[in-house]
Amino acid sequence: MKRVAFALAFVLAFSPLAAFAQSETVEVDGREALSGLWKISFPAGASGYMPGRGRLYTAGMESFCRLQQKGKNVSALCLPGWGPDSGDGDLDGKDLHLAWGIALARAVIDAKIESGSVRAINGIFALKVFGIRHDAPTPASARKLVLDPAAPDTAGKAKLLTQTLEELAAGAIVTPHDADVALNFGHQMGDNKANTPEEMRSLGKVEAVLYLGEGSAPHGRFSDVDTTHLAFAIPGFAFSAYQVEFTNGERLCGIHQREDGVVDGFLCV
Repeated sequence: MKRVAFALAFVLAFSPLAAFAQSETVEVDGREALSGLWKISFPAGASGYMPGRGRLYTAGMESFCRLQQKGKNVSALCLPGWGPDSGDGDLDGKDLHLAWGIALARAVIDAKIESGSVRAINGIFALKVFGIRHDAPTPASARKLVLDPAAPDTAGKAKLLTQTLEELAAGAIVTPHDADVALNFGHQMGDNKANTPEEMRSLGKVEAVLYLGEGSAPHGRFSDVDTTHLAFAIPGFAFSAYQVEFTNGERLCGIHQREDGVVDGFLCV
């Protein structure tokens, strides 16, 4: 039931779109001030009516994204997956707009970029359902991460992640794991698919694994507005996030291990 509810949340509600707003002028054009890893905190409390399903209420979530700025264009790749996992947008003066999802259901953040050396963003979070905007009562926030090779791995999952990556590169994950180990990251609804041995082999040897923090997958609940459907909650999914440097590239990875030792969440984007 948990996975059915989780998948339904993606189909009905979270083909999201994250955005950050519009106006004036700031000297960031032609620079890459926004490029890098970010942690984005989405607040609870936005809600929108889904025909045939009831009203969705969002809970808070913590996402890790790699933003890439080229002049006024900005792209994003995020964990966890929110429907389509790859986003894009633009910077218009002080207004940044990023987007994921489809026109029928998306999430947006509207925010101002106050300086060319931006390290943090606060903005209004909202759902847009069939074009109707529903603002959350509290703001969203984002901060750019400063990578520190000496930072402690407080989650203690770097060794497990390295082992999982090496096993996959060798042909298959041997560590006890769920059959669809990327399911809890929502990969079945987005562009990011479960990682393959071919992908891992092409990246080469794991050179460094840096702990970034703790994240959570999209979750929320439906009220019983439509009496033909039962109200239910969509459980959240927590994970540990890491930046992994390979000989031939880099990946933003998330991993979670149950108390019984089974890896029930693994995805690198």
